[in-house]
Amino acid sequence: MEAPMDMDQAYILYEQDRMTCEAAYAINPLDADNLTKWGGALLELYQIQGTPQLVKGKCYFKIRRDVKN
Repeated sequence: MEAPMDMDQAYILYEQDRMTCEAAYAINPLDADNLTKWGGALLELYQIQGTPQLVKGKCYFKIRRDVKN
């Protein structure tokens, strides 16, 4: 049985996944599997970093919403 990952190991793993998915997105932006994996990595990173990182403005990803009337 494996020992659970500590937060630093988990952060490194999900950050590597995020960067890999970002590079794959540049090649094929319509790959649904890649987009799903990328979203999962972003969610995990959010859970590791927590809300204080977002409040301090250190979140690197912003959601853009275009509103059309």
